[in-house]
Amino acid sequence: MKIPVVFAFDESYVLPASVAIRSLIEAKADGTSYEIIVLHGGLSARTRRRMEALTPIRWVEVGDSLFEGWPKRWCCPMCYRLVMAEALSDVGKVVWCDCDVVFNCDLTELFQTDIEGYDWAAIPMERPDERAGIHRHWNGTDVVYTSCCLVADLDHWRKSRFAEKFARTATRYDETLLMPDLDVLNSIAAHVKPLPIDYSVFIRLVTDGVSASEYPWLERMFGAETLRRAIDHPKIVHFAGPSMKVWLQCLEKMPPMYRHEVIRSPFWDPDRERGGAMAFVKFTWHSLAYALTRKSTHRRMAGVYRRSLRRVEEKNEGGMTRWSTP
Repeated sequence: MKIPVVFAFDESYVLPASVAIRSLIEAKADGTSYEIIVLHGGLSARTRRRMEALTPIRWVEVGDSLFEGWPKRWCCPMCYRLVMAEALSDVGKVVWCDCDVVFNCDLTELFQTDIEGYDWAAIPMERPDERAGIHRHWNGTDVVYTSCCLVADLDHWRKSRFAEKFARTATRYDETLLMPDLDVLNSIAAHVKPLPIDYSVFIRLVTDGVSASEYPWLERMFGAETLRRAIDHPKIVHFAGPSMKVWLQCLEKMPPMYRHEVIRSPFWDPDRERGGAMAFVKFTWHSLAYALTRKSTHRRMAGVYRRSLRRVEEKNEGGMTRWSTP
């Protein structure tokens, strides 16, 4: 039996996606077999070839037709999980995971979670403030379920017409949602089976422990002993958090576990660290590409190479180098 594991990403997320997929493969137990499925909106053939150097992948392109009637901004990889039952019409039970994770465990036990009578399984979290989570309109509770890691029976999703419910909710509350996919999922989270916290441990908990901002309210929800065990032995580490994504940072600022993974990625570019002529060329190219296309991918990568060039300047005792930028 193969365990279907579903991801979704675009060209701007290929580096973290490769890290997640490699760690998933390397953490699996003997005898475990995965069918890795990637939902995408048009990844290049070159990107797919490089990703398949890690493992065989089933590529499923999500067309605009699956988002007919939705607000326009929703047709993006972040929201593909909301239509995965329709995109994967031949698939039943799946594990869904975000791309900004590192796996430390085999997923057989997670996949075997009994979700009979439930809409899906996810990790419960207590939202510590009154920001407008639309789930409050339904269940009036401070508990939400993360969308980072889900176990779902897609046959049940199709029978229950969840995609239509998600679409109606997205249309009705489009302008008020802070985290659209998470809030829409929680809007109909009437029967969700809780998963253990160790399947989605924030990196801040691993690095900061009790000083992490999430620690007090997670301790209230899961208990100090359970939370401490999860922090010490996380099954999945979730690199959500700072405004700058972990894979956009320089190596010295990455947590060691991520640094170890990222430098082995087929999408890692050493020019990001050493600066020099090629870094300047790539900074210029991404800057021009962003000016022409306004795609955030180019803006983020221009920032990566700009910071690389500045670090080289700083290491040269603050002197201006040939490849300096303003």
